[in-house]
Amino acid sequence: MTFDLSKVAFSRFGSYLSLSILPEVWNLPGIILRTMHNGGACSRELLRVELVADGRVVEPQIKATPVKLTLTHGRGCVEFCFATPDVLRVRGRGVGLRLSTLNRQHWRTMPLDSRRWQFNPPNGRMQYLLTTLTGTLSLNARRHEEGHRDPRMLLDPVPPVPLTFEFQVDGGGTYELAFEELLTTPTGAGTDLSFDACVAAMTAEWRDWLRRLPPVAARYRKAAELALYVNWSAVLAPAGLHQRPTMIMSRNVMNQCWSWDHCFNAIAMAPIDADLAWDQMLTIFDHQDRFGCLPDAIMSATSTWSAVKPPIHGWALSRMAAAPGIMTSARLRTFYPKLAAWTDWWMTQRDTDGDGLPEYMNGCDSGWDNASVFDDGCPVAAPDLAACLILQMDMLAQMAETLGKPRRAVEWKRRADAMFERLIGKLWQDDRFISICLPTGKPAAEGDCLLNVVPIILGQRLPQHQRDILAAALRPGGRFVTAHGPATENPASPCYNPVGYWRGPIWAPATLMIIDGLYRGGYCAQARTIARRFLDTCRQSGFAENFQPVSGLGLCDQAYTWTSSVFLELAARNWHSRPTGRS
Repeated sequence: MTFDLSKVAFSRFGSYLSLSILPEVWNLPGIILRTMHNGGACSRELLRVELVADGRVVEPQIKATPVKLTLTHGRGCVEFCFATPDVLRVRGRGVGLRLSTLNRQHWRTMPLDSRRWQFNPPNGRMQYLLTTLTGTLSLNARRHEEGHRDPRMLLDPVPPVPLTFEFQVDGGGTYELAFEELLTTPTGAGTDLSFDACVAAMTAEWRDWLRRLPPVAARYRKAAELALYVNWSAVLAPAGLHQRPTMIMSRNVMNQCWSWDHCFNAIAMAPIDADLAWDQMLTIFDHQDRFGCLPDAIMSATSTWSAVKPPIHGWALSRMAAAPGIMTSARLRTFYPKLAAWTDWWMTQRDTDGDGLPEYMNGCDSGWDNASVFDDGCPVAAPDLAACLILQMDMLAQMAETLGKPRRAVEWKRRADAMFERLIGKLWQDDRFISICLPTGKPAAEGDCLLNVVPIILGQRLPQHQRDILAAALRPGGRFVTAHGPATENPASPCYNPVGYWRGPIWAPATLMIIDGLYRGGYCAQARTIARRFLDTCRQSGFAENFQPVSGLGLCDQAYTWTSSVFLELAARNWHSRPTGRS
């Protein structure tokens, strides 16, 4: 399997390092070595990687696989492979390699001995060790003339210029080096292995993951392998705020873990690796505050709390429950109080008018950041929020029953039923669900947003009449479902924008929730049709953050894990095991 480095980064499970070709608008051409440790924009990019022949930079041919990245020019090539998550090994022959800094800030650089250089990039929390194993290294930095400085310390000249390491072929025409990311102390791990041994070890590890891939239809097998690689390579080892292995959303642009995105990764990993799946569910809850609130997002260096995300965690757990090893008593005992506190937080802290229906305080709280239902202002009482809370309370009732808490189970069931009555009584009007803007007391004046149809996720909890109306809105070729999947805004709406983020493009999370609701509601053939359309879109356009609803073109971040996760979930036909019913 090979992949396009301009869409999917080269990395491995547990590593913070990656090699990418970044979006053109970033104005960082070429292949860039990056780290996921740093939080700020432009602090993740470390070095530009270039091939050099006859003293000039040359354009390589690129071949990226899950195990090895190869850059070729003429008869020469440079190969990259991970020896460990923290150590990137490089082997070159017949062509030189240049590693250059990307900005005009000072890098502190110090030789440890004749073959090892340690350097610290500006605004970074990590340090780096470059070890020459074979071949010749040259460095362009000059010694600083100020006498009070350590004479071993090398700094960029003033004004600063890019710092450049260049590796040249020796008499045998080859060179090897190791690049290690470290917090305080070099380990030299992986430098005692041959490059071929590193490739063999990575090959074995990747093949082990491929063996775990659930059976998929032959037409989706190649895409499923790429989806598995996108997920596998997006897992970061515990470090900083990551208290457990954590799958970030992307190694391209969206380098964080958001507090609903992680649910889709947990769902997809459940039949593949139960422990990793459980880590994905818990990684956000590791940061739950004393009030029960979850952060909007986390990364190794920082967390954000300016918004929340919808409480889909109970629904997600219901989808994971059938996988072996997920719903153990120990796990339920750990998770039950966390999920209960998160649910109670919504009921006590986000019901500003006291009517028993919590609201979104801004579009980002919903995850549908700029959806048309928020156009007239916030807070907004949205039907998808109530539906998710109902399912979450239903799951809490099941968990309480399993844990021997029958009174709590009855109470959660009572609260779920009461929420359902309020949902129908207030947000079902004129044979449709609406989102109410609290400042106006009315729905947004314009728009026809898919978010108002998401309550189909309640399945058979909904009366038949309402189910039929929602299913009709989701009929392929109808208001929302295009040839590629469910558009987030009706293409006939005045608010529709085919590249407008949540105002038209197709998104994986909404797609899975709708398919699940249709299937459980009895509209099985319709669910299958939508699933096939989305699978074919991913097969054609990869695992982008979202998709143009008419062309299916991938938009925004080109390798997003909740998209690859939903693809894996649907391709494995886990949804196919639902009871059959009307089409």
